[in-house]
Amino acid sequence: MSATLTRIPDMALHIPTLLVVSVFIFFLMSLLTFHAWLRETRERPLAYLGGMMLLAAVGVVLVAFSQVLAETLGTKDVFARIGGEEFACLLAATDEQAAVTVAERVRQAFARLPLLEPGLLSVSIGVVSSETRGYDLPRLLSLADEALYDAKHQGRNRVHTVSRSTLELQPD
Repeated sequence: MSATLTRIPDMALHIPTLLVVSVFIFFLMSLLTFHAWLRETRERPLAYLGGMMLLAAVGVVLVAFSQVLAETLGTKDVFARIGGEEFACLLAATDEQAAVTVAERVRQAFARLPLLEPGLLSVSIGVVSSETRGYDLPRLLSLADEALYDAKHQGRNRVHTVSRSTLELQPD
């Protein structure tokens, strides 16, 4: 743990370069990323990993989790802390299966951090893809948040997706 704590000041200085941004900037960057993606290709969808929930609201944990995201996500991906211990990520040109793989890598990388006693901290992740619901960012974030809470209700420390059958039961 002491090695992690000694790195915290260095990591905190780099938070702006890690794209930890406000909700407003997250939406702005998401729109810019989406438009850049549209210019490049229309073949690959966007996916959202929404509401990554940490179970301890300690600054050290938030910085460490931000570092995990920065190291795990791609260079065109955007993430932001959107409230409390919740983060949202926009994964550019990523289908649902690939987004679940990324989410699982994030979950496992965070679990390996030597922050506190094993099992005290966990990450639950909700995933929704534009393939299943289009490109309505607020709706995608809402669905990802629902998937997050489904993951938590199923036992925490897991990745949960919004399925097409679930969406068919929900009105727009």
